[in-house]
Formats: sequence, structure tokens, C-alpha cells
Amino acid sequence: MRPVHRRGEFLLEIWRQAFISVGVTCLDFFGPFQSWRTAPVEVLNDINGELVNLYRVMQHHVEEFVPQFKSAISSRQVFKWHQQSRPETLTDIQRAARFYYLQQHAFGGKVDGQTFDTATTAPSINLVRIEEVLSAAHLRLAGAKSKICRGTSA
Repeated sequence: MRPVHRRGEFLLEIWRQAFISVGVTCLDFFGPFQSWRTAPVEVLNDINGELVNLYRVMQHHVEEFVPQFKSAISSRQVFKWHQQSRPETLTDIQRAARFYYLQQHAFGGKVDGQTFDTATTAPSINLVRIEEVLSAAHLRLAGAKSKICRGTSA
């Protein structure tokens, strides 16, 4: 079953893809829209550390994060520039903004082998809703454990 909003649950979908099975772990992101059982344990697979960095930036520097998108446009060229930039040369806030932009524009929310999403809908980044979407994701992940699991594909 598909979520009601294609982009509305963007971060939750990213985190859903990053979760790994632990025992009888099942996810319930979209409530009544998907009939999955709620899991007693959820583990977040942050394979490259970018997800925890985004979470930490949102926790402590949300005022600096949101303006990173003040003049952002949805563009294949900007997407490629972000892909080519080396994360280790960026500040934590810039890394978080880069990760968010790439995930927002990547086809299928893929972490590896990202390609630009060429949907025929409105641009992906909605500046009015960035804080709202990330706050909802924070509430959803309040009880999850984070673990770096290299070699595990999402």
C-alpha cells in the first residue's frame, strides 16, 4: 500500500528504509494506511553517520539549518554538485543540509547510488514545512536505537 502523500512522509520513509530487522521488528509509520505490527524494538541503521548528524543538528542548531534552504532550488545540477562535494570538508550544519537535500531529491530515497528524482510534481523542498516534517520525524524516532551497521543494505 502506498502512503497518501508522496513527499509528505519523506524523512520517515528514509528512516524506514534505514531500519534493520532485530527479532520481530516491524514498523508502523503510516498508521492506518499500512497494516504493520508495532515492534517492541526498533534499530536505526545509520550506515554513514549522516542521519545522526542531521538529528543532532536539528536538536541543537535548527535556527542555522533552515536558512540553508532559503534560496534552494530543485535542480539536477545542484543535486550533482551536492553529490560531488566531500562531506568531510563541510561543517556539521552544511553536512546535514547536504544530506537532507540529496535525500529529498533522490529517486526512491536511496542512500547509495542516488539519482535525481524527475517527478512531474511540485519541487520537493517546501521551506514552510521543513521544521514541521523534521519535528514529526523526531517524535516518531524518540524510542528508536541508533546503530551503525556497515555492509547492511537498506
